[in-house]
Amino acid sequence: MAIKTIHGCTCKPKYKFRPEKYPKNKVFKGCSFGSGTKKCPFVQNKGDLKGKCDQNDPGFCQVQGGCGSNRSMQGDELPFFWDFCDWPQTQFGSEWIIGNKKKFILGLIIYLVGFGVIIPFIFYKLKWFELLEVWIPNLDLLATALCFRYGPFNSGIFSFIYNLDANTSLEKWSQLIINYISLLGLTFVVARRTYRSRSIAHGWSVAFIMILMTYLMPNDYIAQSMEWSFWKYLQEQTEFSENTREKLAVFIGLLVALVFIFAEKILIKSQVPMIEKNIKRVFKYLKISYKI
Repeated sequence: MAIKTIHGCTCKPKYKFRPEKYPKNKVFKGCSFGSGTKKCPFVQNKGDLKGKCDQNDPGFCQVQGGCGSNRSMQGDELPFFWDFCDWPQTQFGSEWIIGNKKKFILGLIIYLVGFGVIIPFIFYKLKWFELLEVWIPNLDLLATALCFRYGPFNSGIFSFIYNLDANTSLEKWSQLIINYISLLGLTFVVARRTYRSRSIAHGWSVAFIMILMTYLMPNDYIAQSMEWSFWKYLQEQTEFSENTREKLAVFIGLLVALVFIFAEKILIKSQVPMIEKNIKRVFKYLKISYKI
């Protein structure tokens, strides 16, 4: 069975390394471990790591096509494309590139059109205006869930559209675009509420809740719960395949994101009057008009 890497690449069935002071005829299959140094040579099985090796080594392999990174490894012949087999505990170096740029860009476009245009349009047609208000500002939460490991259906298409540890220019631009659209959605909601109520205090009170629920709390929580709670539990307590675990983790992540979205909707409806009342008191104390 073909082994998928973290960028959705496919490991070569067999490959060789030619690092310094290492046998030239060694053939590897699937994932390899180690750094290729004298103190930590490459090994086929993670259990064979010894000495100065990192026991949390995520493993890597040479991959098919131009997917992954083409960084050379201690004298290997170029082109040499490789990728991590599992999620590394450390961030990628600045030299890391995503080989399949077309897939990455296509995933971002599909996400923005599907979640940023089509679904909001459906909400608008159904006149679900309260849900529509909190949907666009939370595009980042949904992206966090979708980009877990390989993304839905093990395709890799959404893998890095909103990586919280973004290091590559593509990842940073993708995150910037999603954050920008989310913030535009938030400012539109605040502006619309202010205009309709003719009260700066009312519009600002909505922002008090939305900023907290959209940007300051959920993303790290969603990512950590998917990786260290649910994924780890499935890995240790079930016999599900990796593909099944990934689908379940993405489903749970989306569910958690939706919980935050609906919780935000409920808080806006229930808590805005109280927050608005206190903001008005502060404005009156400072002798600032909150009416427009």
